[in-house]
Amino acid sequence: IRKKGQSAMADCPFFRIRKFNAEKDQILDLKGSNQQCMLLNPVGCNLDIGNDILPAGTCGMSPFSESCKVRFMEDGVLLVTDRFYSFK
Repeated sequence: IRKKGQSAMADCPFFRIRKFNAEKDQILDLKGSNQQCMLLNPVGCNLDIGNDILPAGTCGMSPFSESCKVRFMEDGVLLVTDRFYSFK
């Protein structure tokens, strides 16, 4: 991985895409319960989300009603797309 941390790849009124670079066993607390859903796309790594594995190169969606914590099973990148709507 290049630099540990996160960066914004896109940020507009309709959605946001963030890139997270992380090391093996790092845990990210992405959202709380009853917060909007987000698309998760691991690149070059598998993610452990609760009792489920999200393989590299696939997409998953976090549920609205539950929090979302992910653990990196190896060094890699996670793309997160969120902010699909606004309550304004």
